[in-house]
Amino acid sequence: MASRRGELLAWRQKYEISEAASLELFGILGFRPGPTGPCVWCWWRKKACSSNGQTGVCDACALFPSICFRDQISDIGIYGKWTDPKYKSQRRWTSLQPIGKEFALVVQHFPHGPALRVGCSLFETEAKNATVSYLKLATSWVAFSTDPVRLQSLDRHDWECYLQQCCKRWITHNEKDELIKLAARFQYSELVTQAVQLCGAIRILMTGWHLYQGSDYIAAPEVISSQLDSLLELSIASLETKLLKNLQDSFRSRKNLEEVAMAVLIVINLTEKDIWRLMHWVLYEHGSPEWKHPTRPDDLLRRTLSLSQAMMALLPYVGNLPVKLVQAAVSENDVRYDAHNPESLRGSVLQKALQAMEGPQLAHDAVQSLSYDNFLKSHQPRCPDEARHDEELQYESQDDNYVWVSKEAILKAFEQQ
Repeated sequence: MASRRGELLAWRQKYEISEAASLELFGILGFRPGPTGPCVWCWWRKKACSSNGQTGVCDACALFPSICFRDQISDIGIYGKWTDPKYKSQRRWTSLQPIGKEFALVVQHFPHGPALRVGCSLFETEAKNATVSYLKLATSWVAFSTDPVRLQSLDRHDWECYLQQCCKRWITHNEKDELIKLAARFQYSELVTQAVQLCGAIRILMTGWHLYQGSDYIAAPEVISSQLDSLLELSIASLETKLLKNLQDSFRSRKNLEEVAMAVLIVINLTEKDIWRLMHWVLYEHGSPEWKHPTRPDDLLRRTLSLSQAMMALLPYVGNLPVKLVQAAVSENDVRYDAHNPESLRGSVLQKALQAMEGPQLAHDAVQSLSYDNFLKSHQPRCPDEARHDEELQYESQDDNYVWVSKEAILKAFEQQ
């Protein structure tokens, strides 16, 4: 049964079948989407795992629901959402026909490089959203027009080199971050290296594509940004698949648990980043850009919280945790979403994971706090009045530090393209 299920999962990935369609097929064929093996605690203690009537909870660990986790880690990744065929098609803008001659454009994520040279062309379309980009404001969105530029050609070698250089750039700039400093101790570890690379790739995606025009550092046009982001998203999804499989195998081997602990902590940090990226869509749906994914943002957020719970399930078995990182997480008070600060939700999941290790009742409370409704209630902005005024403020990346500038200045920069 397990091998047949594995074959079906491989088939889904090979032919790019959506998760919803594959789960429906699994049901028709009589295959469960999750394995039937023991939960993490029972497997670790080499004990039998039996149901007590509660879905997903066994008799042995009923008091510790946070560690009653049965799914395979490799099956619950969150970035596979970007491989959905319908979503990819919309992100790639495959229906746009180029006009005129191909020309070169230099795009980048950081003001001081690295940079990527791509072949582009203009296009004509009646689709208004092809020339409209959006910026997050404190409690809403603002739209502005962009040029009709699409991707025409891209050298694969240049692309891969660019991503590697960007990851190194991000790591170097954040070398004083406690998580990065700890990960640097495991440079020999393939598992931790994969986790850091994934963390860097996600941070690059969150930064967005930019280009220089004179002294101005502005966002790249909507379509070409979307097309390049789609390629980056596929690289991220592939890297996540390898990481989670490696993490699962390393955990099962019961060896090098310090490496496993480091990887788990990085994955928890990644779930916090993914929650931050989805939170604005969930909280401020009115006036938001067109949602391109077939799965609603609130459902994707629930999936990310599920991965958070899975990492919570592993944490008690990976040995001692870094003291400084734990102290930093515990010292964070009243963690709230801030649209202008990608680090604003840092510690929101880790705090709960640490809480779950302190005893049965606290473990139960921690699991409940990671439910969709409770998480939103705990970490959404306290009230709109506390946010900065949308009509006055926005931010841009400059020397990798966020500075406040007027919205009018940003819109004027785009008008001068």
